[in-house]
Amino acid sequence: SSSIVTLIDKLKPENQIQKTFSARFTGFSKDEGEYIAAVVAANNVQSHEVFLTPQLLNTQLNQVYHHQEQPFGSTSIIAQWEVMKLAKQHNVTVLLDGQGADELLGGYNHYFYNYYSGLMRTNRQELAVQQAHYLALNNKVYDCGNNFMLHSYFPQLRNNLRTIKNKFSTPHYFKQFDNEYLNQHKNTPFKTGFITDLNQALYHSTMQGGLQNLLQYADRNSMAHSREVRLPFLNYKLVEFIFSLPDELKLHNGWTKYILRNSMNNILPNKICWRKEKVGFEPPNYKYIDRDVAENSKNILLKHNILNKNNVSTGLDWEYYQVSKLFD
Repeated sequence: SSSIVTLIDKLKPENQIQKTFSARFTGFSKDEGEYIAAVVAANNVQSHEVFLTPQLLNTQLNQVYHHQEQPFGSTSIIAQWEVMKLAKQHNVTVLLDGQGADELLGGYNHYFYNYYSGLMRTNRQELAVQQAHYLALNNKVYDCGNNFMLHSYFPQLRNNLRTIKNKFSTPHYFKQFDNEYLNQHKNTPFKTGFITDLNQALYHSTMQGGLQNLLQYADRNSMAHSREVRLPFLNYKLVEFIFSLPDELKLHNGWTKYILRNSMNNILPNKICWRKEKVGFEPPNYKYIDRDVAENSKNILLKHNILNKNNVSTGLDWEYYQVSKLFD
C-alpha cells in the first residue's frame, strides 16, 4: 500500500490531495502508526485513521458477520470494515489497496522454506550462499525443520505419511467434539496437494489459498458501505509477468519482495522500503466475546451435537461464536 500511495502522489496533479485510510491499534506493539506517518510525511497526503479497541470490535461483530455470511478467523476483517466505513464518512468511493503483493512476490517469511526446498534439489551451493545471506541480514538461521530433506526430495511421500499418521492419531483438540460427530467427520478427505518450489507456493497462495478468502471478505466489507476497491498488484498482466520471473527476483539474500524493494528504492522512505519485519494487517488478539454471547454460542453447538459437553474449552469463545452463527 505504501508503494501505491507514493506512486499516486507522483502521478496526480500537484494541487490534488490524496486521501488515505488506515486502522490503528493504540498501545499495540505491531501498530503501524510509525510507518503510516513516514508515508504521510513524504507525500501530499491527507491521512484518516480509525483507532480500534476490543469494545468497538465486539459491538461490530454481529453486523460484520451479517454481511460476511460465513465464519472469519481474525478480527482484521472487522478492522477492515471500520476502514471502509471511514472512507464512506469522507465521501471516497473508490479505494486502491495493496492486497496481493505479498502472495505474488513472496512477502512472508515462510516462503523461504519453499525457495530453499527448490534450491536443495537444483543448486545446493546457491542454497548455502542464500542461507548465509539470510543469517547475516536477520542475525538468525532460517529453521527449515526436521522434515526439510524429505519434503524437498519426496514431497508426495511426506504428504502420504502425514495422511497415515492422521488416521491413527487423535489430536487433543478432537476431545471437545461430540463423539458421534467426530466419528462421522474426522476422516473426511481434504485436498492438500504438494508444493515443491517457490513459484508453486506463490501460485497456491494467490489462486487457491488464503488470498481468495481475503478478497471475498474485502468485497463484502466494501459493498456493505457502497465502496469500490481496486487492486493494482492483481492486474492480470502484472500477475502473469511476476510468475514469469525467476525466484531470485522475489526472494534474494534474505530479502522478501526483492524486485519491488529495488524498484521502489529512493522512491519510498528507506525505513519502509528496506524494512525487515513483516506485520501485514495484523490486529491485536482482540477475540473477546461477551459472556452471554459466548454461552449462547456453546449451547447452540451442544444442541446440534457438535461439542462434547464434558470437554468444552474455555479459550475458544471466538471460534464457537463463528461456527454457531452458521445455525442462525
